[in-house]
Amino acid sequence: MFLYLGDGKYKRRADIIGIFDMDTATVSSVTRRFLSVNERKGRVESDGELPKSFLLCVQREEGDKKSRQTKKRPNGQKKEYSVFLSRLSSTVLAARTATIRNGIEEE
Repeated sequence: MFLYLGDGKYKRRADIIGIFDMDTATVSSVTRRFLSVNERKGRVESDGELPKSFLLCVQREEGDKKSRQTKKRPNGQKKEYSVFLSRLSSTVLAARTATIRNGIEEE
């Protein structure tokens, strides 16, 4: 299943680690530092608007079907992740994921 973020952007629901509200999450200096470091590393996508929320997502590799499970990697490398800044509020995004989950359970 995919979560539609608007403007033709989709994220695989299984790859989403969390949905965070910008107003409450960026109160912490740790979160602000996390976002700025990842922006410098080129891991941040945006829909071009003033963001109201952000999604933390696992980056899938070619042929990687079990992205959420930990795999042993050479040199102890961790899975890569990305951040998507969204103009939609975290409650809207969370409601969309709940709708997707309910749709699966009804089938």
